[in-house]
Amino acid sequence: MALTKCRECGADVSSQAKACARCGAPVPVPPSSRWWLWLPVGVVAFLFVVAPALMSVIKALGWETPQYVHDANAAFVACKTMVESRTFRNRTMKDCDELHAQMLTEGERAAKAQRGK
Repeated sequence: MALTKCRECGADVSSQAKACARCGAPVPVPPSSRWWLWLPVGVVAFLFVVAPALMSVIKALGWETPQYVHDANAAFVACKTMVESRTFRNRTMKDCDELHAQMLTEGERAAKAQRGK
């Protein structure tokens, strides 16, 4: 139990008191030092409120990466892994690069055709 000074009259007041015994002024409650307990709440709020709203804006503006790009990148990574592990015999990274470029070109062509409809 610490003593502090009253903001109104300057009398000594217990830190556990709700008001000054002399003048009746309320004793301010010190802010909690447990701010970190609210951190998970903030993270969950961000994940369920802010992130979906941001993704909706990105999608509405057309800033998202087309699916064919994701597919081409995944195929390239799979090809690279198989070449490095020697699962693909007589294949090189050049073959993986060509596959990636071909998939991107075909994807762009299909996307342009779909936009033209």
